[in-house]
Amino acid sequence: MGGFVITLPASRLRQIVAFLSKGVEQALIEITPDGILKSEVVDTSHVLMMSIEVPLSKGTNYALSGAVVDPPGESGKVLVSLERLRGAIKYFADDDQVSLIFKGSGRDLLVESGAKKRTLHLDDLSEAPKIRIPILKFPARVTVRTQDFVTALKMVGEVDDHVLLEIHRDAASKAGELRVLSTPSQEEKVDAAIGLLGLEATKPVVKSAYPLDYLSALFGDFSPEAVTLQMDDEYVLRVDFSLADGHAYALLAPRIGND
Repeated sequence: MGGFVITLPASRLRQIVAFLSKGVEQALIEITPDGILKSEVVDTSHVLMMSIEVPLSKGTNYALSGAVVDPPGESGKVLVSLERLRGAIKYFADDDQVSLIFKGSGRDLLVESGAKKRTLHLDDLSEAPKIRIPILKFPARVTVRTQDFVTALKMVGEVDDHVLLEIHRDAASKAGELRVLSTPSQEEKVDAAIGLLGLEATKPVVKSAYPLDYLSALFGDFSPEAVTLQMDDEYVLRVDFSLADGHAYALLAPRIGND
């Protein structure tokens, strides 16, 4: 197994840790030979799966950042407590350059920035959960402004703990909208229509309900400019967005039945 040294701004590392921390205590973090930080996690209830890939090699817009894997050609992998990693970087300024150093053997991960250093004891790699990424096909895909979407979710949260999402496409004009609604069983109703930045759909309407706390939590610590949603009727929701100069996505299980 390879060791690695990676360096990136504390602000970016905080975003990565915050994203992966939704309902999980530890994450398997991999640094690939071509300098990509990768991780996939599943929350303990198996409702939410999250994945992130962040390029760390030269040519990215990280100041003084990079990744070195030793020996070359082997990925470096660590299973780390997200709570301990979050605590290790808590006192760094956002623009501090933070290095994570793993020698490839032993159970220590060195976290350092300038004269500040902390050594984390890693979890046993054999304890890492086996995550199988499902192959999914979606008949509807929309891109919306994140702030519009988050505002609509907050409106629904005033009256409901689930949210009903509907993607509408007009066959004649090819235009469409995303509607964010309270579920039908609620006495008080919310119905917020959101304009689209992009639309691809093979059905005129798709709709499905999802647990609101999981969906809202995805954007609690950061707010990308835009978010892409892919869905089908009573089907998994895929949420894609940019994060930490990389790409992240989440898969959220639906609530079957809206009543």
